[in-house]
Amino acid sequence: MTDMFSGSITTLLQIMQSVSSTPVASTTDFQHKVVDLILNIFVNCSKYGELGATVNQILISQGLSTLVKLVTSPNMTSNQTKIINIIFQLISDRQSKDQLRKSGGITALMSVVSTPGTENLLLGLATLTKLVDGNDSNALAIVEMGGLVVLNDFMLSGGQPEVTLQSLYCLNCVASSSEEVVKLISSFAPDMVTNLVRLANTTTPDIMGASVQLLGTMSTSVTYRQSVASATKHHLSTWLDSKTDQVKRSTLRLIGHICASPAVDDPIRDIATEMGLITEIINTLTTPSTVVDMYSQASYALKQAARSYANRETILNNGALPKLINLCTSLKNSEARVRISEVLAAFSGEDRARRILMEAGGVGVFVELLFSDIDQLQKNATMIIGNFARDESLADEIIQRGGGIALVSLASSADDSIVDSAVLAIGNLSRNPSVRSVFVSSGAVEAILIILQRVHTGSVFYEISVKFH
Repeated sequence: MTDMFSGSITTLLQIMQSVSSTPVASTTDFQHKVVDLILNIFVNCSKYGELGATVNQILISQGLSTLVKLVTSPNMTSNQTKIINIIFQLISDRQSKDQLRKSGGITALMSVVSTPGTENLLLGLATLTKLVDGNDSNALAIVEMGGLVVLNDFMLSGGQPEVTLQSLYCLNCVASSSEEVVKLISSFAPDMVTNLVRLANTTTPDIMGASVQLLGTMSTSVTYRQSVASATKHHLSTWLDSKTDQVKRSTLRLIGHICASPAVDDPIRDIATEMGLITEIINTLTTPSTVVDMYSQASYALKQAARSYANRETILNNGALPKLINLCTSLKNSEARVRISEVLAAFSGEDRARRILMEAGGVGVFVELLFSDIDQLQKNATMIIGNFARDESLADEIIQRGGGIALVSLASSADDSIVDSAVLAIGNLSRNPSVRSVFVSSGAVEAILIILQRVHTGSVFYEISVKFH
């Protein structure tokens, strides 16, 4: 059947190619109707499951070059919208995106969006955005052919809000690609950061959100992180207080990216404390929201902020740790729960923070999470219980709540990092003689002997073997 379709589609493509090659003045109404009919066949086929998939596969393998040529053919002006729509539907994975670039698709689409007064400006921009999304080669191709200048002009044109918005989306996909491409942005559009801050403060909520989103994407690059932080820091609190979910979400993401600077002594990592954002971030986490991604972005911002000593002190002094413990069990968003548990795991290694966590009922919460079916939550809970176990007065409570049995079980995990934390926790708890006997009777010694036979070895295993003697 595929061979039959292939031959038929090839014939239809040849007919359209023939019409497009005819001089404009010589093209008849009948030829235009034939082309319109063929395009309708392709469009309608895509509506039917297996048939549509078969037709699309053939068009991708055999028809992309023809469709690309038809996009800019003078004879196909009246059918340009349908042709671009078909191309938009065809590009779905990396292979089809690469193939369209190699067929000249980006050049053709840039020609469309650069044509004054074109009715396919939005559709062309949307197709370019889809082509660039997750494809560094296509992003680089757009930059190299001057596409950044075109997109930047649309972004600043002050014309249709939809055009500005789609330009921002496309630029965001470009900025999400390689550092090489991001460096080129600074060459082609040196005022990009300044212009985005202006848009974020003077336009519609959708454009504000997209502008802050692009600033956040740019801040992941070493090329832009400092300049974005400097240009946005006095606006972050205002944006974070926005009633528009997209603006608030994008601002949380931006804060997280700025605080994620890898340089330990980088002062921009303290921006959450400097601008008084910690309380707002935690309030976002503790405020009910129907926007699931809001918790993900807020927990990301908190996790990255907690990498800074100044921010950690602010979190401690604001009494936030008990709230974060409650969120580990109350939030439905598992990604947010994991990130919050990572923050608490880091704090649990500090004496003062550990005491606050324990007084807030942390032992019960994290023993319960040792039984979680979410691996990363389980891993972080194991680390926290291991740190709690440094306090010998807590050993009995941990055991009574079932922590000992859970730790012995986790010592057989396939995840070495969980094994490390579990064995370390068992070692810390075993300083208490009464607890040591519980571990011996529950099979901990056998579990550790099996671990010692693994290729994985380390000081943790030596330490625990000594404690059991």
